[in-house]
Amino acid sequence: MRAVTARLKLIALDTDDLAVISAHVQDARVQTGDIIWRQGEKRLVVGMNGWIGSRRWREKSPRAA
Repeated sequence: MRAVTARLKLIALDTDDLAVISAHVQDARVQTGDIIWRQGEKRLVVGMNGWIGSRRWREKSPRAA
């Protein structure tokens, strides 16, 4: 995975959260090497490039961590 200057972490706790995240990342670019399944945590990690990391979006998102 390439180096990133600022990271935005999002989590979906229910289907409503997943719908919101899905809408925001629909235009993001993903490379297969940036998709990781963490078996022990049963967690899918997907590195993305796109507008989702913009400061404007982070300021408006209550779930951005």
